[in-house]
Amino acid sequence: MINYLMITALYRFICGGLILIINWELASPESTSDLAIATVLSFVPAIFTPLLIKLFFKGYSGTRLTKLSFLILFFVVAIMALHYQSTLLLICLNFVLWIVFFLLETSLEFWFSELVKNQSESFINQYSSISMTTNQVALMVGPIFISIIMKFITVQWILSAYALVYLSLYFGTKNRNKVNHLTSAQESFSSKESVKLIHYFMSILMWPILGCINFMLPTFTTYRNGAVHEVALLDSALGVGMALIGLLLSKFLSNRWTTALLIISISITVLWHLVEDTLIYRLLLMLLFGLAFGGARIIFRKVIVSIYPSHTVKHIYSLGNALGLPVLALSICLSILNLNFVWLPSFILLIVLMILLKIEHHERITTHEKSPN
Repeated sequence: MINYLMITALYRFICGGLILIINWELASPESTSDLAIATVLSFVPAIFTPLLIKLFFKGYSGTRLTKLSFLILFFVVAIMALHYQSTLLLICLNFVLWIVFFLLETSLEFWFSELVKNQSESFINQYSSISMTTNQVALMVGPIFISIIMKFITVQWILSAYALVYLSLYFGTKNRNKVNHLTSAQESFSSKESVKLIHYFMSILMWPILGCINFMLPTFTTYRNGAVHEVALLDSALGVGMALIGLLLSKFLSNRWTTALLIISISITVLWHLVEDTLIYRLLLMLLFGLAFGGARIIFRKVIVSIYPSHTVKHIYSLGNALGLPVLALSICLSILNLNFVWLPSFILLIVLMILLKIEHHERITTHEKSPN
């Protein structure tokens, strides 16, 4: 588990800075088309990633697919370091980058489900929260780190260094033994679990919310004549919130959290509209956004890992990612109709996610009360 936590944290740290570099290079106050196209294309791989996994990586364990993904990232980022100034090529490389990101997201969740297999609920809750927290801290530090060193080091050298880090992650990821791998493969073949529709719906919203935020922060900032450090600060505030809720839920997981997070998501939507011109207030609201969204991700992850076997967890995440693309595309189209409200779709999607989580929680409580003692 320690190896998993260290590798995922370093991966998130690099991703946070890499996404900021790409989005800032494509962001422009005169035209949002380049960044909008890149953001939508980023989620196109979600459509065929489940098919890729089924056709080419069906027999892979979580660690084996993770290693392969890191190796591909090394080559993609190395090429990006040489040609990042070409907008068209940067958009194309970003597209390839996100194919690998989606493979990694599925493989990392699959790897985690392998690690917690047959463990107690308290163990799953503890390490789910710890992994989410360390990942969000890494995502928080990554953009801040990049916004500082971009003043002293060229983008080409930064991307070159990132490529080497991905190569080191490839060598640092240790394959799990073949017994566990074969067991997982047999489970995948012999067991088929029916999945609740509400779990699919919640999985569908996860990536569109992040995609909208990735599009909104640089677009909103450049539209209001802000600087790259403001994007980094807002992104980091989001990460702080997600890290903080991870710490809280690791110690104080309670059924009341779903109600509290729903109230927060509604409140920050109203408040952002009222104080959107003040950076310090926006930072606070983005922190609260991170609390709500991070809490939703942790609770959702705990629910499906506890209910479904590892291969079904992989299926839920991969299919949810694929079906999330139309939601993201529609949200971005609505965003660019009026850049004064470019922030709104991400907040609305968060509210919808929290409502679904509340409904799911109510169904579980009702089912538990009706079940015989």
